[in-house]
Amino acid sequence: LAFRLAKEKDCTIQGVDLAPGKIARANDRKANANFPKVQFAEADATSLEGISDQQFDVATMSLFLHSLPENIRRQVLQEVMRVANKLVIADYVTKQPRSFSGFAVKGIERFAGGEHFQSFKQFSESGGLETLLEEAGLKIVEEQLNPSKTVRVAVVERQTE
Repeated sequence: LAFRLAKEKDCTIQGVDLAPGKIARANDRKANANFPKVQFAEADATSLEGISDQQFDVATMSLFLHSLPENIRRQVLQEVMRVANKLVIADYVTKQPRSFSGFAVKGIERFAGGEHFQSFKQFSESGGLETLLEEAGLKIVEEQLNPSKTVRVAVVERQTE
C-alpha cells in the first residue's frame, strides 16, 4: 500500500511496525525501487515518539486491532489519532458470515496461536470496531465490506460535538 500510494498520489509515506523483520522486508523492497518519499521505522504504536500531533493527513491499519489485547487497542487508537487527522482501518467484521470465507477467517485466527485467538474472540464478542471506536470518541464516516463480507474498511475521524 505504501508504494502504491507514493506512486499514485505522489505523497510522503512513513510506515511503522514493531516487528524488525517486517521493517527490514519493507526497506529491502524500497531499495529495489525508486521511492525517496517512503520511509519505514521500527516503532511502538502505543507511543509514537518523535511524531508531532496531527503530523499526518491519514494513517492506516490493516488487520491489526483485532490481534491486540483489549487495553492496548485503545492506546493504539488514541496515539494514531494524535498523529493523524483521519484513520483508515481494515479489520474483521464482528460476526463472520457462515460461509467458506468466514470459517477460513476463524481457522486462520485460531492457527495464529492461543493469545492471538483470544484477542480475536474478545474483539468480536465485545462489538468489534463499532464499540471500540465509540469508546474512543471516534466515528466511522465511510465504510465498505470486502466481497466475502469478512473484512470491513472504515474511514474514521474524531467525533465533533
